[in-house]
Amino acid sequence: MHAFLPILSQVAATPEPTHGATGWLIVAAIVLIGLVALGWRDLRRLSFTRIWAIGGVCFAESIRRRILLVTPLAILGVIIVTQFQNSMDEQDAVRQTLKFCLFATGLVLVLTTIILACTNIPREIETKVIFTIVTKPTSRLEIVLGKIVGFARVSATVLAIMGLFTWSYVEFRAWRMEGFISQRLSGPLAIPPSDRALLEHNQATGLLGARSLVSPQSVAIFAVDPALSGNDRWIFGAQNQQCVVRYNLDAAQQWAASQRGIYVSAAVKWQKYKDVAPPEIRASSSGFSLTPSNGHAPFADAGLHPPTVLLELLDENLLSMTGVSLFVAPLPVNTKEARVASEIPLSDDGAQAATVTAYMPPGGVGELLKHPYFYAKIGGQSEGFRYAVDASHPITLTIPANRPNDDRPTTNQLITVPPDLDADGQPIIVYRGQTALFGQQIPGGNADEEAKLPLAIYTFHHAMGRADENGRVSMELTSPIDRVDAKVSEQDDPTRVDVIVRDSDHPELQFTISPLLVENRRTAFFDVPANVVASGNFQVVFRDRTAGHFLGLLDDSLRLVTDRQGFTWNLFKSLLILWMLGLLVVTISIFSSTFVSWPIAVVLTAVILLGHWVVITLGEQNSVALGRSITRDFFASATGAQVQFVDISVERLTTMINALASVLPDVAQFDATGELEKGQIVAISTMADGACVLVEFGAPLAVLAYLLLRIKEVAP
Repeated sequence: MHAFLPILSQVAATPEPTHGATGWLIVAAIVLIGLVALGWRDLRRLSFTRIWAIGGVCFAESIRRRILLVTPLAILGVIIVTQFQNSMDEQDAVRQTLKFCLFATGLVLVLTTIILACTNIPREIETKVIFTIVTKPTSRLEIVLGKIVGFARVSATVLAIMGLFTWSYVEFRAWRMEGFISQRLSGPLAIPPSDRALLEHNQATGLLGARSLVSPQSVAIFAVDPALSGNDRWIFGAQNQQCVVRYNLDAAQQWAASQRGIYVSAAVKWQKYKDVAPPEIRASSSGFSLTPSNGHAPFADAGLHPPTVLLELLDENLLSMTGVSLFVAPLPVNTKEARVASEIPLSDDGAQAATVTAYMPPGGVGELLKHPYFYAKIGGQSEGFRYAVDASHPITLTIPANRPNDDRPTTNQLITVPPDLDADGQPIIVYRGQTALFGQQIPGGNADEEAKLPLAIYTFHHAMGRADENGRVSMELTSPIDRVDAKVSEQDDPTRVDVIVRDSDHPELQFTISPLLVENRRTAFFDVPANVVASGNFQVVFRDRTAGHFLGLLDDSLRLVTDRQGFTWNLFKSLLILWMLGLLVVTISIFSSTFVSWPIAVVLTAVILLGHWVVITLGEQNSVALGRSITRDFFASATGAQVQFVDISVERLTTMINALASVLPDVAQFDATGELEKGQIVAISTMADGACVLVEFGAPLAVLAYLLLRIKEVAP
């Protein structure tokens, strides 16, 4: 048993296959060697007439086998299933119907293609039909290509039948649902305002129209609208908001920081906006600690006093790092680890300012350098205060030129680390709000509480919306909403949100919606004049006006409609993606059937098609811990050597499976339903992804099938 351990270790050390340019080079090598070096004679006398003739024979044989009779059964199944669907509204009912139709279409396509293509060559060899083909002036290359063409025609026929049914049935369902919408809008029953807005939108745009959406470049949450605060960016305290700046140290800076440490500093303003009960503050050997007046642990309750800020370094996922200290500094109290540049008397009236600096010793820098980049964060800790930082330089990161002593080095002794830049050359600065299970949140409140309510700003860059015939551009907001009010009713009250859309360079050019009614996870639609967003650079400001409601904000909660397209053309593109998938299935099936019997070819084709998806889906189980888990569950009484052998064997096996899966086709790239069932335009990039997988795996497999058929004895 010990003799196998070095072998298994060598297997595990085998590098995983590379992708990208290397993968395409391998594909090109297989095609060139197979066709030019080994099959030049067959390639030179290739005849498209003979290929089409062989394809016609395959197509006619498939029709004679009555394979198309499976389509009426699939159609009947779709009609039955759609009668029992549970949909939220009329549009959801139509989209579910479309999803069922496309699923049935793909299922019929793949199953019929595998059965036909896997059984064709073995059946012709068994019945000796292939004798009449190979004795004619027909090359093995023409046989392989002809069968691919023939079964591709069968796939196209199946798609034509199922596509025609899908188009007619979905159009019929949409026509009925649009009739229901008209009846509800004109009926005597009262309709909630948010439902009426949704019905009117669906009536105006139709239930089958597709649109192209673009998400904003960023979302930021502030205490005060930046358009009114000049160069200051205000955030609320009590850990509800924070400002983070992304940094990345080069090699020289990494060495200097590991030897001398890092300074994190920020020029902070603060201003009181409400009264809170002040806790006690006392000094400690580590700097200081805060004890609230109610006796709870520090920071367990909002309400720290005096105004306090927190400086922290976060990893690339905006999470705290082990061994990297937090620097909490009351303003303007001097401590050993968080020094204040100047003593400024604290006043509850008006804004005060101070520069807070924290020092990280070299011992904490090691954890920092394990990450590709990191964030420096500043946040207010005390409730009742809001804090401001400079918009262009909210946080400064410096490295001492010499080893620091008790006194902070002068400015000319510090190496300033510039922040990372985005694609537009601007520093990556993020203003974050209160986090929840899904994204961030802003709390709601009444109009008289505006000074206490944060606002969210979505920023679009180079986003050109499509104006309708009325000169208006559409936007969509889908937001998770948490409620803390105790009121229960049959119909939840919608969340009232004030919306301001304004040009980024000319804030006076704006449009206001008050209120926009939003329900939990239901899309709210609103239109804005095209001239407000004509530059492509604009902001959308949200403020929650419903007390007890928390408006959830994801990066893509807000989206701009940039284009619209009819259902027919969109469905055609989806069916084209399915046809490319069918063509890949044909190629894999013919390849498998050239060297194994048809039952094994069916199984092998399924494994090749689903292998990558299964490994990715079960990726968490294929971890290095799986071996230890199997040993613990099934070999509890094994000796030490046996346990080691099982552990290493299972771990190496999972490594090999992952490596094998990486060279199998990713059928998830043939996403024919994802965008269509969401009412979005099937993007050209989605079609290109499927086409790349088809060429990358279909071309070499077709060449390998030709080479295998060349050496296969099919006739005496």
